[in-house]
Amino acid sequence: MNIDSILTIQNIKRTSVEVIKKLMKMSRMDLYAATLRVQNDLHIDDNSQYLATLPKWMAAKSVLDLGCGPGDMIGGLCHRYADKQYSGVDRNWLFILRAKKLLKSLTNCTFYRANLYKFAKGRYDFVILRAVLQHLSDPGRFMRRLPALLNEGAPVLFFETTRENFITADPSIPTFDEFYSRMEEVQKKHTGSRDCIAELERDLSQFGFRLLALDTPVYPVTAPENRLKVVQYLILACTTAKRLMRMPIDLERLLADLLHWYEAKESQLSLKSRRMLIERM
Repeated sequence: MNIDSILTIQNIKRTSVEVIKKLMKMSRMDLYAATLRVQNDLHIDDNSQYLATLPKWMAAKSVLDLGCGPGDMIGGLCHRYADKQYSGVDRNWLFILRAKKLLKSLTNCTFYRANLYKFAKGRYDFVILRAVLQHLSDPGRFMRRLPALLNEGAPVLFFETTRENFITADPSIPTFDEFYSRMEEVQKKHTGSRDCIAELERDLSQFGFRLLALDTPVYPVTAPENRLKVVQYLILACTTAKRLMRMPIDLERLLADLLHWYEAKESQLSLKSRRMLIERM
């Protein structure tokens, strides 16, 4: 199903009920994969530009993406930095199949289905985790396993959201604010913590790592195509949570709130994330 053809402003405005029906008919994995793709579309340019400032990234020959999902980030990085060998790991075999299909024409990409706590194929010059740590029920166990995957001097880069709402919009998007607050409660109860970066920073030394850099960039969303991507992402994220987490979300109200934000004169929105770069002590 082509999300870009379904989630247009015109469709949302004129046939919102039909849009919701189509989304609810999608398989859960298709919804999840579409959410991750749009999320990556929003961040890949900024993440790539940040990586270009890191000498160890520029020098790295082998890159490992832990929790790679359907391979969107590896695909984006591979086209920008084609001189590296990329490996992606995810526990979901459907995502791994999608990644292999998506990037089948690229000879420098390899994908593995594996448990992140147990993966042990090789050592790498650079390791990336994007929005993964917050989903781990035992991040300490994972951190103790991580050194086995690192070449000497290899850094680990986390891209994460934080406990604070990572989207600041004017006018506000009330339905999404409510969703995000509720999702934090559900996630913390059942899996990991949305405050994982702060928790990990506090405990780094006990896992044998030291902090190299920590920042919270804010990305203003102004271009029309990116504003549409935000609308698509928020719809997909909420629909996915409604299906996967059985969260009570009023999708019609969400679409109305998003249209109000999108069409408001001088509407603004900023995306926040957290980046933490570490290495072994």
